[in-house]
Amino acid sequence: MRNRGIIYRNTGESGRGVMRGYHNSPSALRLNEGASKYDVKTARGKVKPLPSGAFKSNYAIGFEVEKQRFHNSNMVQEYPLFKGFESDSSCGVEAVTNILPLLPNGVWRNKIFDMMYNARVILDDETSPSDTNCGGHITISVDADIITPSRLYEQLRGNAGLILSVFRRRLRNSYCCGNPRMILDNASGNRYQVALLKRHTNSIEFRLPSRIKSHKQMMRRYRLFYELVDFSVTRPHARFSAFLNKCKPILLEIYSNDIDRTNETLKLAKHFQRFIQTGVVHADISSFMR
Repeated sequence: MRNRGIIYRNTGESGRGVMRGYHNSPSALRLNEGASKYDVKTARGKVKPLPSGAFKSNYAIGFEVEKQRFHNSNMVQEYPLFKGFESDSSCGVEAVTNILPLLPNGVWRNKIFDMMYNARVILDDETSPSDTNCGGHITISVDADIITPSRLYEQLRGNAGLILSVFRRRLRNSYCCGNPRMILDNASGNRYQVALLKRHTNSIEFRLPSRIKSHKQMMRRYRLFYELVDFSVTRPHARFSAFLNKCKPILLEIYSNDIDRTNETLKLAKHFQRFIQTGVVHADISSFMR
């Protein structure tokens, strides 16, 4: 029988398919563990073997999907992508993903994207509408054997100008605009930061990203944050311009092949990166700053 590798299925646990109170959904499943050789054949250097013979991804990611409401109550059921559903006072309702492997293109990534596609009734605004009160927080982590969370935060800071540029219209939102220069000494204080260092979970929560409006958008954000994490970890001394060049094809997809919008975001990313490093606010980005 052909090896199909890891298969993601529902657990059958009733708590994962009902609406719960804020921060009261079940614990996240570690879907970044348990892959087979078949799954990781194109992920060399991005996974580590486990004693069981299975594999674990070096990087992990999780998404919070805030919506005004879900189209109907039948949509709230267990999906392999989500750990559960919660009420959210700032927006309405929220779906929170399990811990997902953050990977380069390949078999295992495609299985993650399949889960996103199969949860499209939750992710797409056509069936689960969102508005500007909704956010799209993204949490990332890297295996502690590779880099400490504090060091990861510092190295992400070296490329975070692009994240500030892509989500620049959220920089005046009081729920996610704190510590915009990502100063490490302030990274685990006020929770309403651009990027919050969560020492108790060895992870970093980017609170700046805007709402998720579709499953395709979630896939693009997954790809963008893979490049951010991988470049920051493996090329900490590389030029910021090299990182921008690597991300440009993804930005073109984000902006529907609009080269002018893509180039504007790349230009502003350089100003935001200078701001992160020096505190200097260029005139072109001043209108976005709180």
